[in-house]
Amino acid sequence: MTRAFEGELHRDNLVLVAAFASRRGAAPEECMKAWLNVVEAADYSSVSRDTIYTACERGELRHARIGGRRAIRIKPIWIDEWLERHARGAQECHTSSAP
Repeated sequence: MTRAFEGELHRDNLVLVAAFASRRGAAPEECMKAWLNVVEAADYSSVSRDTIYTACERGELRHARIGGRRAIRIKPIWIDEWLERHARGAQECHTSSAP
């Protein structure tokens, strides 16, 4: 991944966090977290908790386990990367099946 792309993801991440914060009535600074739990990661990415757990189990979504295998923590940038991979995969499948 190039530094320019990482910078783009970080800026997009900040925009999403600000939007997420405004929905909850909080300032963006209050919601900016380095690590998210599964519920927060699901809210952040607009998917279900089960989708987050499944992606972690399949090795599709980078994550860290805290306390052995108990708690999962995920960085927002890892969620962004996961969503980008899936978006690219969907676009490739969609464009390749077109007549």
